[in-house]
Amino acid sequence: RTIIRCYLGAFFGLLAGFLILGNLDPAALSYQLNNLQSQHLRPELISGFRTYSPSPDIAFALFSHNLQYLLIGFILSVFYGAGAIFLLAYNASFFAAFVIELTRRFPFGAELASVSLLHLLPEAFGFLLTAIAGATLSRALIHEKLVGQQFKNVMRNCFLLLCLGILSLLLAAFIETYVTALIFKGILL
Repeated sequence: RTIIRCYLGAFFGLLAGFLILGNLDPAALSYQLNNLQSQHLRPELISGFRTYSPSPDIAFALFSHNLQYLLIGFILSVFYGAGAIFLLAYNASFFAAFVIELTRRFPFGAELASVSLLHLLPEAFGFLLTAIAGATLSRALIHEKLVGQQFKNVMRNCFLLLCLGILSLLLAAFIETYVTALIFKGILL
């Protein structure tokens, strides 16, 4: 519980910091903003909401994209112990840039940002669980006997956390495809 609170606090602290920083100096989040503008907020994508129809293919494409970052963060976390921070900072920076860009572009951007929480929260939770799994496994590799029962318990717990993180990402992808996008369609059109 304590580790979850610590990571949640770190995530929301980073998010608040990136929101403040991005509003004071948008250039500070230029990588994230450029990425969002070129991949997610292009005018043709926004106008594409007129004909948007959710499908499992869209959900699985979102899931596989996020899964790449999740696995990279997990591996970095295990080998360097820094992957957990990478996952938290990466997601907090993109969430902040997304909120900033929505509120800048649309008069109802705050509503769009609020709707985004429907899928962003389970997505962030998935990354958070994975960060905890990687950091815990990294610590166990250093401090536990690799053949001992405690190490096996840690491995089992890390595997469960990783699986829950992946399932949370999958849920977030389906929520984004079947709920958030349809609400966006209704608001934008």
